[in-house]
Amino acid sequence: MKLVFSSRAGQDYFEIIQYLDDNFGIEKAVTFEKQLKEKLTLIKQQLQAFGFFFDTDYRKCLINPYITMIYTVTTKEIRVHTFWFNRANPDRIKQSL
Repeated sequence: MKLVFSSRAGQDYFEIIQYLDDNFGIEKAVTFEKQLKEKLTLIKQQLQAFGFFFDTDYRKCLINPYITMIYTVTTKEIRVHTFWFNRANPDRIKQSL
């Protein structure tokens, strides 16, 4: 199954890595990358492993207590749309999807 990051998700990813590295050190950035890879592997093995994001067709996956990944699954691909900071207002993310 193909894994695709939207341009927004790619930008979010690099901003998260940069933030973690700048504020907490490279170890935290590497830990986030490992957590993300583990979750993506799980999704590839079990396409419906995580629930839906409110009342949408998007699914949500808690990467760690601070960041949730928003994605969709089709027969051909897993598409990551964005990463959401869990302390943010959920209405803002719902509007942008």
